[in-house]
Amino acid sequence: MIKQIAISFSKIVYLSLVKLFSLRRRPKNNKIVFLLSFPSTSTYVLDALVERYGNRLVICYTSNAQERIKRFNQERIDCYPLQSFYILCTRIIPIIKASQMIICDNYFAFLGGMSFDEQTKVVQIWHANGAIKKFGLQAQYAKKATAKDQQRYQKVYDTFTHFVVSSPTMAEIFAESYNIDPIFLKFGYPMTDYYFNRNEKNILKEKNILSKGTNKKIALYVPTYRENDYELPLDFEQIEEQIGDEWVFYIHAHPHDKKLKSLAKKYPSYFIDEMQHDLKNLLIVADCLITDYSSVPFEFSLANPNGKIIYFCYDYELYDDLVGIQEAFKDTLDSSIVKTPAGLFEEIMSSEKQDLVDFNAKWNTFVSGNAMNYLFEWIDEQYEN
Repeated sequence: MIKQIAISFSKIVYLSLVKLFSLRRRPKNNKIVFLLSFPSTSTYVLDALVERYGNRLVICYTSNAQERIKRFNQERIDCYPLQSFYILCTRIIPIIKASQMIICDNYFAFLGGMSFDEQTKVVQIWHANGAIKKFGLQAQYAKKATAKDQQRYQKVYDTFTHFVVSSPTMAEIFAESYNIDPIFLKFGYPMTDYYFNRNEKNILKEKNILSKGTNKKIALYVPTYRENDYELPLDFEQIEEQIGDEWVFYIHAHPHDKKLKSLAKKYPSYFIDEMQHDLKNLLIVADCLITDYSSVPFEFSLANPNGKIIYFCYDYELYDDLVGIQEAFKDTLDSSIVKTPAGLFEEIMSSEKQDLVDFNAKWNTFVSGNAMNYLFEWIDEQYEN
């Protein structure tokens, strides 16, 4: 109880100080601020923004993006760590207040204390083009939060003025999850452009490395990040025997999943190093995608429309109770999940594939390969007005 009171008090102080530092009005400039917390998905967008806007771009990043950010430092892009409260108050907040364009790839708590004027556009591009699990106020853990915590979440959601979306389905999910009525930019998720402009040389190289120079098929397991403690029911000592002679099996750990990253140190041959292997290319070369509640199926269906998706939901009922599954996706999951390792490997080796045409029509409605160009045009228009 005392610990909860202390945490609650510290959050109040944190947001009060953010609000205090953000009260000062500043003349607008032409800077574009990107709030980064998902480097594995947002680097593609950042590269395009750097190419278009150069040092007009300012990147403010969470600690997990530190390695990826080094390259942008070398390109003389201003980059600031969000975890430093001193830097947040003295550098980041003044920069954000002077900018009229802030792009986010996630929820950032400090935004709840910011004071914005009508000129400022806060654009949520998110870190995926669809959603299986519930988030925002629709998530089970948020529903169980205190009224004060829910109010705090809502203050952050209320700062988002625009959302870039890939489908009407996702637009509806954002509106319900955040209890807001923003403007939806129907450009498609920017990173999906890559699947229309593939680097075939890199893809061929990736496939050769992962298949170990053979014709073996690639099974790629991309699990979601679990907020609660969990036990992965895979026996790593048995995988090679279970997968058979025609397949290789790899795991791409969520960037925030410390448990899987510790397992990677013990069983490195089964884990993909995200710094050396681009997930976009991995989705293209994978013959079979295995996931649970991650958003990767929405990209895989574009990257590999003739591929196979397996939903390995060994904790389906528990996860639905703790976090929640989107109603728009439950029919898909209920008809195609496996819950045991034996069922998983049996399904991998089966020859049955899925038709992903209807899936793409529902979740990738606005995706055309031109999302970044649409976003550029829209950003430029804001500075012209």
